[in-house]
Amino acid sequence: ICCRDVYEGGDAVKAKGEKYLPHLGSHKKKPEIYDGYKMRAEFYNATARTVEGLAGGMLQKSPAVEVPESIRIHLQDVTLAGVDLNGFVGEVASDVLLVGRCGILVDMPVEESQEARPYWVKYRAEDIISWLTKRMNGVEQVLRIVLRESVEVLGDDEFGFKQEIQYRVLSIESGVYTQSVYRKDPKAKKGEDEYVLSGPVISPVKLGRPLTLIPFTFVGPVGTGAKIQRSPAIDLVDVNLSHYRTMADLEHGRHLTALPTPWVAGMRQDDDAEVAVGSSTIWFLDQGGTAGMLEFSGAGLGSLATAESEKRQKMATLGARLLGDTGGSGEAAATVAMRHSGEQATLRKISHSIDSAVNTMLKWHAWWEGTGVE
Repeated sequence: ICCRDVYEGGDAVKAKGEKYLPHLGSHKKKPEIYDGYKMRAEFYNATARTVEGLAGGMLQKSPAVEVPESIRIHLQDVTLAGVDLNGFVGEVASDVLLVGRCGILVDMPVEESQEARPYWVKYRAEDIISWLTKRMNGVEQVLRIVLRESVEVLGDDEFGFKQEIQYRVLSIESGVYTQSVYRKDPKAKKGEDEYVLSGPVISPVKLGRPLTLIPFTFVGPVGTGAKIQRSPAIDLVDVNLSHYRTMADLEHGRHLTALPTPWVAGMRQDDDAEVAVGSSTIWFLDQGGTAGMLEFSGAGLGSLATAESEKRQKMATLGARLLGDTGGSGEAAATVAMRHSGEQATLRKISHSIDSAVNTMLKWHAWWEGTGVE
């Protein structure tokens, strides 16, 4: 979840408040001071820049695809929502780079018609709730999986819409693939999250015969197995959040110390009277009274500025090439290759995983369309 928040940017991170930015001791009794502390903090989204840059780099060349001519036109809109194959692969690459996991389902519209054809659905890692797999004939197959979906329904009045959560359960029952959808029980008491079966259980078919497998595959940084793998971006996300906290302290310190503060001792006036400051104001001091300006001195803010710079550079070395210098013009090609070899190896593995998943999707798509082999 933290990877997704960081990727979405400063608004998402700041909305989580103390989860990512602990308050200072002085904020406990005055929440409004914490709000200012958080507002002044700069969030430099190195994570999103890196993920988008690397995912885009993986798709600089369109993938070569060999499919039956009858379904080639489908690649212009594989989701039935206007996303072509390249765009879909880009979304998968971003998810795998960011959180290390996503899932792809090949589905078919429930309504039978001559225009009905397979389409693809991507599920985020956090929306894959539970799963059961079994290795059969040397291949890991999904036997049951629960997927969370957000659907748009009519709001409380006739003018708006709202998002509701539903759960789609895909399972193999007696050798037959079935789909069932569960939505929140409208009769449940307020505050209860009880979900009940919504609509009939569906058995997807091909040429009138039920399917015997669930056309769903996982995609991870290394392979398409169901095992949860480490996010390739997690180290970058950790440093990105640390950089955010450093910026909060730095901006907080600058806010407190940027303007000189006047002080006065031995001033002739009532204790409760306010002291005005300005070029047109005269202060009358008792004998021996004095005045001056408080100004910040010391290395405290300098150490924060140094820490900010170090963390920014660390983010660059973790993959965000666009954030800083990647070496002088005289750097040897072999040195550059060695410095980025680990990253390239990771990208190669992710590319191979996505390639394997997409090939599987294309085979299932062609098979369900009736143009592929059994």
